Amino acid sequence: MKANKFYHIKDIAGNSTDFHRKKGRFCKKGVYFWGFSTNENGSLPSKENELVIYYIGKSQSNIAERIMQEVTQLIFGGFGTIIAKNWLINHPFNARIYTKQETIGDIDVLYKSDGLHVLYDFLKTKNQSLIETLEWMKENLIFTWIDCSDNKSIIQIESEMHHIVRTNCLGIGRIKQLHRKKDINNIIETPFFYSIDWSENELLNKWLIETNNHIL
Repeated sequence: MKANKFYHIKDIAGNSTDFHRKKGRFCKKGVYFWGFSTNENGSLPSKENELVIYYIGKSQSNIAERIMQEVTQLIFGGFGTIIAKNWLINHPFNARIYTKQETIGDIDVLYKSDGLHVLYDFLKTKNQSLIETLEWMKENLIFTWIDCSDNKSIIQIESEMHHIVRTNCLGIGRIKQLHRKKDINNIIETPFFYSIDWSENELLNKWLIETNNHIL
């Protein structure tokens, strides 16, 4: 099992060899992560505090297609919650994305995809904070994944990653509470974390450690 490097969505434009959603080289199984670089110029992060992971998921058939589906749904209002970019930039290890999604009246929550009844207003929004955040998301989107060909292991790795981050991300299934249930510093509690080759993405490794350490 190996973690791949981060890819920037704008840097792979035109690369159908790798990222075509049906026949690209990276139409693989595994556990994937997508989020945003918080660098002012939108470049790939070089330090763990320069990124925030928005979603952790799995695909037992095609990571490239799954990420495309989720990202486009987010940007066009059909999936998840839009958190203000300034909150994400200022909270790399404690974005509490799911927690904020479930909190009523949070000023940093700019949009929730509650149903078709909110979609038109989203598409025609004049909310400047929402417009700026959406543009920032398009420019700063990054993603990566952990290669794994065994379906059972994919499920177990995803579950362990969800417990490491708790409600700091979306895609966390039945997890509803922030409280830490697995200590990433304990190999017995997080065995998959220690079995993954992180050599190509030490940033994600460090981000997961810092995020887990910020959970009480």
